[in-house]
Amino acid sequence: MSFIELPYFNSKDGSITKIFFRDSLIKEKIEEIYINGVNYGKTKGWIYHKKANLYLHVVSGDVEFSSIKKDCYSKGNDGINHIKIGYKDKKMLYIKKNTWFKFKGISKYSSKILVLSDQIHDPSEIIKSPPNLFPKFD
Repeated sequence: MSFIELPYFNSKDGSITKIFFRDSLIKEKIEEIYINGVNYGKTKGWIYHKKANLYLHVVSGDVEFSSIKKDCYSKGNDGINHIKIGYKDKKMLYIKKNTWFKFKGISKYSSKILVLSDQIHDPSEIIKSPPNLFPKFD
């Protein structure tokens, strides 16, 4: 996981956070955009995309993301990267394909995540593992 800082503009009337724009660090061709919701205390994942690179931006609530790459797998739980992101953060999280990740709602209400993917949803390219089990790389 890595961060992309997003341009943010604030005025007395409100604010704008730019997500996707000409000079953006998003270099893949975006094929699909959707909003993923996660309720308080619930975890989605572990999820592993064989082909899709994802860009995630929390638009409401607060979320804890966890990820592990193959080169950190031998470290066990110490190899897991944890990041908390809230709707007030002006960051987009980049999750490269072939990375296990999960996310947990940590707000008292449902959190919403804007997801940009360089692949159309295809269940055959996704592997899932329960959130309480340590995922495995094949």
